[in-house]
Amino acid sequence: MVRRERANLGRLAAAMVELHARLRVAGLSDDEARTLPVQLDGATLVDLSITTWMTDAGAFDVLDGLEAPDGRHVSYEELARAGNRVAWRRVSAPGLRPSNSEGLWQADGF
Repeated sequence: MVRRERANLGRLAAAMVELHARLRVAGLSDDEARTLPVQLDGATLVDLSITTWMTDAGAFDVLDGLEAPDGRHVSYEELARAGNRVAWRRVSAPGLRPSNSEGLWQADGF
């Protein structure tokens, strides 16, 4: 998750450019995704709520927030204010077979 201030998004975009970020697109190989015309800057990121990227350092997702158990949108700022009051717990979903390091997580405390 990222703070949605334009200056912060500009810094994030600059770091992503240094890491040769390219979109991660289902059905396209990394080589094919590299050919997509993408303008990567803060102005582009401010309009997008979820993006998935591949970089020279690995996969990277940019989220503007998370969904709370009651269905409302929780921004980075709200999550940061909640600090250690948020408890994360692993939940299961039909058909999901996570590895030891992956899974579906839910935030409690909102």
